[in-house]
Amino acid sequence: MWILGIGSFVVLMELFGDIVFLGVTLKFCVLLLTSIFVQLLFCYLHSIIAQPYIYTCYY
Repeated sequence: MWILGIGSFVVLMELFGDIVFLGVTLKFCVLLLTSIFVQLLFCYLHSIIAQPYIYTCYY
């Protein structure tokens, strides 16, 4: 019974570790995607805002 308890405890700890690892990995992926998305958004907005100035520079 005692050995069973330790075995299930180890399994639970491994499951918990996997869940934590998955959560950290997911958070990291989300952060990475968010930063890429924000950078793309800034580039897009900058190109929209900067376009008239570029045209006025050429003419």
